[in-house]
Amino acid sequence: MEINQNLSRKKITDPKYNRFVKDDVLDDLEEKIKDILIRKEKYKDPDYNAKKLAEDCDTKMTRISIAFNSRFKMNYNMFVNKQRVDAIKRMLSDEKFDDMNIPEIAKLAGFKTIIPVFSAFKCFEGMTPFEYRKTHNPDRIKKRHEKK
Repeated sequence: MEINQNLSRKKITDPKYNRFVKDDVLDDLEEKIKDILIRKEKYKDPDYNAKKLAEDCDTKMTRISIAFNSRFKMNYNMFVNKQRVDAIKRMLSDEKFDDMNIPEIAKLAGFKTIIPVFSAFKCFEGMTPFEYRKTHNPDRIKKRHEKK
């Protein structure tokens, strides 16, 4: 499983969080978060949430929140939605998913319903999943419509 390159960027420590959680604790939490949500693909589980992540990391919700804000510069929901959008992009770029529609692909990525897919996709990519599919695979889209 490939880890999003943006997540391996130089760690950013924010002094306002340092009084609450030490850097070595944040380092450990950052690795646990990446392991659980990305490597183990828990972001694909629509029922997995920050509370379960805190339990799996054997820590408090407050520390999870601090880790997301200080290390990833986003909250839990944004982080998970970013992973899901990246998964959708990979699927839309893979021809073995050409016969699947956007809601089916979104469900595989962990979204329960289609509405948040569009807002998350628009937020991170500046376009809808349909527009992404069209601009990144125009020849395959044309072939897909010719089959019908």
